[in-house]
Amino acid sequence: MEQIQENKNYVLDLKDRLNEVIKGLNEEEAKRLKEEGFINECFFKPDGTLTDNYKVTLKEKKKYFYIDFGTSGAFMVSKEDFNIFNIKGYGTPNLNKCYASVFLINIELLHKLRWDYRR
Repeated sequence: MEQIQENKNYVLDLKDRLNEVIKGLNEEEAKRLKEEGFINECFFKPDGTLTDNYKVTLKEKKKYFYIDFGTSGAFMVSKEDFNIFNIKGYGTPNLNKCYASVFLINIELLHKLRWDYRR
């Protein structure tokens, strides 16, 4: 029974950390768009938040969490070992491209990896 409770705590900690990562990625994406001069209503809502087409979101599936940039997949996070992977295609992790644990990753670096097409 203790092991089940312990696993639930890990999942809660993981979700908290993933929410921090998503928040940081949204801030980095907003900063990138503003630096590149994309400041109109296509990119930002009147309250200053990103529109749905540019917002970074998190989706939970059976084995992985999906980190999506707008409508495009970018990364997958394993629920088993908490590692962040690049994707081969939506829903298929590239296990050869593991960046780091979600608890250790630098959010700014992760955002840069999103736009590095040699990744």
